[in-house]
Amino acid sequence: MKKRILVVDDEIGIRIILKEILEDEGYQVEVAASGRLALAQIRVHDFDLIISDVMMPEMNGLQLVAELRASNSKVKIIMMTSTHNKEVRFLFEQGKINYYLDKPFAMSEFVSLVRRVL
Repeated sequence: MKKRILVVDDEIGIRIILKEILEDEGYQVEVAASGRLALAQIRVHDFDLIISDVMMPEMNGLQLVAELRASNSKVKIIMMTSTHNKEVRFLFEQGKINYYLDKPFAMSEFVSLVRRVL
């Protein structure tokens, strides 16, 4: 069975590129444009990995992580950030996320990280 991944980012271009790359690697991929839309999908489907941007309207990635961990979700999480966010580093150190990537990143690095986390 294919691993299921949810990509959460408010930028459509990033969602499309990451979805295509991950599908080429053999993963089943869904996308969401915000944390709220991601939560709606998570309530319906099980995911092995969530890859989320930090800065998004409505509900940002940090709020999404808080909601997931409050419900005792064990799903693996990779955060993407372009701001060297201290809160993201703190979540990583506390084990609330599995890893984080600073944007921009090399796609080879991204694919390698996804493989390691899964």
